[in-house]
Amino acid sequence: MDKDYYSILKFRVLAKDRYKIRHIVENTFLHLKRWRGIATR
Repeated sequence: MDKDYYSILKFRVLAKDRYKIRHIVENTFLHLKRWRGIATR
């Protein structure tokens, strides 16, 4: 039981970190696209 609990806890921590990185990457592309739209007008 303890082994399953720790594996689930570890998965949640990794998922949280992965979501944080994904959020940063998506926001970076959003800003680049917005800047490109302003720069090409």
